[in-house]
Amino acid sequence: MDNLNSSEIKMELFNDSGESSDSDIGAEDIPSDYLLLDYSSGSGEEFVYDFDEPETSDREDISNYDSHTMNNTPPNNIPPHDPWIRVYPPEPEIDIGPNFKVSHPGPRNVPPRNSPPLAYALLFFTDDFWTTIVNETNAYAHKILANKRDSPSMKRFSRIKKWVDVSINEMKKFFTILINMGLNVESQKPRRSFWDTRRSQHNPFFSQTMNVNRFESILSNFYLTSKKLVCKDQPGYDPWIKVRYFLDHFNSVFKKFFHPWQNISIDESLIGMKNRCPFIMYMPNKKHKQYGIKKFECCDSLTNYVYHIELYSGKDYTTVAGVDIPFTERVILEVMEKSSLIDKGHHLFTDNFYTKVPLATKLFNRNTYLSGIINKRSTFLPETVMKAKLPPKESLYFRQGNVLIINFRQAITRKPVFLISTATHAEDIMVWSKKSKVVGVKPVVINKYNQFIGGVNVSDKQAYHNSCNRRTSKYWKKIFFNVIDIALFNAFVLYKLNTDKPISRRDFIISIVESLAPTEEVPSHGPGTIGDGSHKLEKLPNKHERKCEICKPLKKRARSSYWCPGCNCGIHRECFHKLEHFWKPSRRRAPNCRSEPD
Repeated sequence: MDNLNSSEIKMELFNDSGESSDSDIGAEDIPSDYLLLDYSSGSGEEFVYDFDEPETSDREDISNYDSHTMNNTPPNNIPPHDPWIRVYPPEPEIDIGPNFKVSHPGPRNVPPRNSPPLAYALLFFTDDFWTTIVNETNAYAHKILANKRDSPSMKRFSRIKKWVDVSINEMKKFFTILINMGLNVESQKPRRSFWDTRRSQHNPFFSQTMNVNRFESILSNFYLTSKKLVCKDQPGYDPWIKVRYFLDHFNSVFKKFFHPWQNISIDESLIGMKNRCPFIMYMPNKKHKQYGIKKFECCDSLTNYVYHIELYSGKDYTTVAGVDIPFTERVILEVMEKSSLIDKGHHLFTDNFYTKVPLATKLFNRNTYLSGIINKRSTFLPETVMKAKLPPKESLYFRQGNVLIINFRQAITRKPVFLISTATHAEDIMVWSKKSKVVGVKPVVINKYNQFIGGVNVSDKQAYHNSCNRRTSKYWKKIFFNVIDIALFNAFVLYKLNTDKPISRRDFIISIVESLAPTEEVPSHGPGTIGDGSHKLEKLPNKHERKCEICKPLKKRARSSYWCPGCNCGIHRECFHKLEHFWKPSRRRAPNCRSEPD
């Protein structure tokens, strides 16, 4: 900025004519290098954004979370702070590297270098993990069978009648099928279509790994815990009791095999669903899913490794921080405490939903630094900064102790952006074009923010494209499958950091699928429990009856006391000559029947 006299500075800072009343600035308003390099052409209308919609995570007024946030008068229970002092760039550089107290960040206790992908997946899917799922699933299946055995709701050919306890190896095969379904482009197509025997649709992996009826039987009886949810006013209340054990398990193993570098980020994510759950939220800013359960994730900014996951269950869900602290501050303190990253010199990046001046001060007092965009109407901000009208490509800096606030405006068509930081100094850096021409400047904190804020978004994008999530009416299954996707992504991060020539993430998952459960030649429809399996007409024992495969699609009398053991299907005696025999009969046999002789 050119040198101005005192009167010109005063007119520049306090001239608020024409200032827009809308000041909710989201992460997308941080100017990137690309925008700074490419605004010279055109009328500038492409940089005008619609600011009518709030940029908070779930379209709730921020005042719902911070009762004193939207006014500039500090509440009575908060002591007054030091005055804000304007500073001019460049300030002396601040080096927070020596305050980082982690000696060896990155992968820990991992397999030897260049190990196969399965070795990294088994770091998270331990023997205790498999044993617990198998025991809970078998116990739940026996409970359902005992309750329905004498019930009229039990159907005659119900799969639960033929339930056989699942083993650990069979459960691993079940998981490989779920994971492999996520690799399919049409991963949300009907489950039975993966076992389609038509030549154009047939995939031998699924039929060779597990029978379709067995897969659906395990999926319907899949269970995580027998613990019951208690009332909210009773001791021991946990809204996530159905997934608590496995959520704690994965949070523990995530920390065991990796420690983040100095720069970390905390942001919210969404597990898309519309199931029956009291914590389903509507978040219109999420593009892939707008309804679901919100969760908070702490990620390493360098590798996007998900270090800790915390599920949201209401504004009063936190337990570590005090109840008198605003919700947005409690979220950050809760995640930092549970992830054991506080007091270690980490540099935390957040968006405007969480960034507050008191939070920055609290974290700084515990050897943790904070940088992030801040809402213009947030309390404790100097009025001169909020009302300042800057020309394009100019910045304004104010400091209060260790907290630095930055006001930057990229272009006349863009609204100003406000950031605070306790880890950076006042300095503007040059922005170069491809032809090595200086086309603008921007604060150094914006450059760091753009570089280190996107950890949660990247991990969610990776997990979304190859997700093992399936259609289900149980919300806890959706949560569990989402955590499985995150675990596979973290395993891939460890693999890349410990491998000389890593493969792509898709090939990484394919290698796990093929190694975890080797396929065997298993027919999709084996012979029945009686008969020798040959194609012939036999009488069903004990007066049993089955539907005739020929008469069933013709809407005729379908029940028959005869069957073909080789095809494992019912058939009338007069229809037996029409049946075309297959070892793997399709559910739709009518097109394959021989026509009547002339």
